[in-house]
Amino acid sequence: MLIDTYHLNNSISGIGTYTINVCLGIRKVKTNDFQFIEFPKFEKSLEFNFFKGSIGWGKKILSHLSYLIWKQIILPIAAIYYKADFIYSADFVSPYFGKQKKIIVFHDTLFWEFPKNYNYFWRKYFVTLIELTLKESDLILATSNYTKTKIKEIIKPVCDVETVYQCAKKLDKTGKFEPIYQNYLLHVGTFDNRKNIETLVKAFYLIRKKFSDLKLVLVGFEGSSGANILYKKIKILISDLNLEQCVFLPGYVTNEELSNLYYHASCYIFPSLDEGFGIPILEAQFSGIPVIVSNRGALKEIGGEGVLTFEALDPIDLQTKVESILTDNELRLSLIDKGTENFNRFNVENFTLSLIKALKKIQI
Repeated sequence: MLIDTYHLNNSISGIGTYTINVCLGIRKVKTNDFQFIEFPKFEKSLEFNFFKGSIGWGKKILSHLSYLIWKQIILPIAAIYYKADFIYSADFVSPYFGKQKKIIVFHDTLFWEFPKNYNYFWRKYFVTLIELTLKESDLILATSNYTKTKIKEIIKPVCDVETVYQCAKKLDKTGKFEPIYQNYLLHVGTFDNRKNIETLVKAFYLIRKKFSDLKLVLVGFEGSSGANILYKKIKILISDLNLEQCVFLPGYVTNEELSNLYYHASCYIFPSLDEGFGIPILEAQFSGIPVIVSNRGALKEIGGEGVLTFEALDPIDLQTKVESILTDNELRLSLIDKGTENFNRFNVENFTLSLIKALKKIQI
């Protein structure tokens, strides 16, 4: 089985992390059912920096062209060279040509549910690639049961869809004893309309009436285009509510800083309107802090018994849940204990064994 690691040539995202975990998992968990070949070795893909970071339009166009050539020309040739029976792609798209059985991973269905969040032409191009892929795919892996249901409802593929929960990395806790902020709520994520940050800010405004020394830290890159517009709207809302001195937007943070922010937070809040998985939930649970999530998407499914839920668009309900954690130490400790237990479900061994079990269903 040829494992496509091309996505690691770009800035590391959720898909990149997923790809790394696949490679680490197949190295750690031995099986006689498949011989896995990383193409190329994921460390080599990580070393390629040309398309990483902030890039201009020229590089963006070149990146898309390179991606197309890789998927439709280089990868099929590599499959022939290595005599692969299967091609595994973690980023929605696999080669259209070739006799190999093809496995693709769907992390969500946001391209179809939130089309306005993407550039029209880029989305049209990428969705066309995905639709071509679906015609030749033999198995779709979904990262949650929620995503699996959405795939069947919206896309209606002809091949099987199986849920394989991805694993969560353990954050580095170096420097955790020197907090960056004091007494704060935390959110980590992009400035995207579906992230529902506006509801979080409004709830925080209400919470501050009772907890006047509390702060809110919104970690996430300012972004461009639509994300940049929302970022500016959030800053205006913060100003209108006179919260400039207690809401912090640090932008991009390093892994060490991220670990620090999780570890010292009073609570992690994930108010998103739609998520196919929810890695920050597990990062927060690993860090030993209570978690509150909206009642949308896969958030409760992934958070298990270690999260409190609130009505997604109701800032008063969110206010109530946050205040219950801040005032009820027994509830807080219970959520932390259950969160730690839940995190342990998503280890690399479980992920890899579930992956192999799903792959065996299309074994030649």
